[in-house]
Amino acid sequence: MKIIHSWKTILSRWISRVDPGRILFLLVGFPVGICLPVDMGRCLENASWVRPPLPMIRAVYGFSSQAQPFAGMKPEAIPEWLRRHGINAVFVSLREEDSMLSLLRQAEIFCFEELPVFAGRALYRSHPEWRPITPAGGELPPDGWYHGLSPCHPDLRQKRLEDFRKRLKNPHIQGIWLDFIRYAARWEKPKPRLVDNCFSSYALRQFEQFAGILLPGSTLPEKARFIQTQWPGRWVDFKVETIRSWVEEAQQIRDRERPDVWLGLFGIPWTEVDFDGAIRKILGQDIGVLAAHVDIFSPMVYHKLCGRPPAWVAEITSAFRRQTQKPVWPIVQAVSDPAPLSAEEFEEAAWHGAKASASGLILFTAAHIQKENRWDQVTNIFEKIQREIESFLPMAQ
Repeated sequence: MKIIHSWKTILSRWISRVDPGRILFLLVGFPVGICLPVDMGRCLENASWVRPPLPMIRAVYGFSSQAQPFAGMKPEAIPEWLRRHGINAVFVSLREEDSMLSLLRQAEIFCFEELPVFAGRALYRSHPEWRPITPAGGELPPDGWYHGLSPCHPDLRQKRLEDFRKRLKNPHIQGIWLDFIRYAARWEKPKPRLVDNCFSSYALRQFEQFAGILLPGSTLPEKARFIQTQWPGRWVDFKVETIRSWVEEAQQIRDRERPDVWLGLFGIPWTEVDFDGAIRKILGQDIGVLAAHVDIFSPMVYHKLCGRPPAWVAEITSAFRRQTQKPVWPIVQAVSDPAPLSAEEFEEAAWHGAKASASGLILFTAAHIQKENRWDQVTNIFEKIQREIESFLPMAQ
């Protein structure tokens, strides 16, 4: 008599004979991979995951329930207020209470966070060894509020990965956006100051290993000069890889520990022809390369700060979509800086971004919107998106 066992019985018998810490199941026919407990309860690194579909995102960056116009409101009234203004997603700070995040989630308002990676005033002051180094051997000074850090220092890289891991532990957070994920430069101006960096001793040793060479010269400026004159292409490739490898590590952590979380990136709004290719040569940010590890890109299309017309917002958004083949949610400025930003220009820039994206739009920031009394403009923008874009789109991204 032939005995036929169910697949569950066969699987359980096989498991009993195998070290459970080394098991990888590939179940044909299932829409997603199945994660099993390994390595102290973490999901298998290579297991696939399908995140839930997203509607078109209408987000505000910098939400705080403790700031105006929300301060003093009953907590349960805040999600309703946001909904009335067309907002279905917010970027929150680490200080936001879990109770508020829970209310937002219950109201189907998406909750995202930002992680600053290679920048920060406090770390610049407390860790001088993490400051970027120029080809002359000196430290790259701060540029106003901006304090860049070296992406090459192993301790800083590890710290930021741990910071990323801590953010993943909040069950209310549905997405984390990487910011300042580049070599140092303050770019938010028509003519930014662009200085090649980082030529620290750590970076030079890493470059030697990357390029398979031994740099000649006894001083840092001599070695930097050799790189810039003899190995400029490999130096750019090294910088791009320095950024890419950190993002890949963050992606792997996400995949193991919170595969349901979206990984986003705030990108520099430049193309390869802007500033003689500085986005790769100086900043080491190649969005085409990073697309292998990032789910959603958000170019920081602050047109007024960059001295560009509103239509430029669409140009950059479209370029990001072509290069990455991923959803692109541009983040548009709502602040009058460095010159007054009229309601008409604000709404025009936002509309250019929304049309070019067709998947999401972020307004920067809630504090500026409040200060400049733009909430009615926000409502106009998001209602127009709902009326003229969303009604023609499928839900899933």
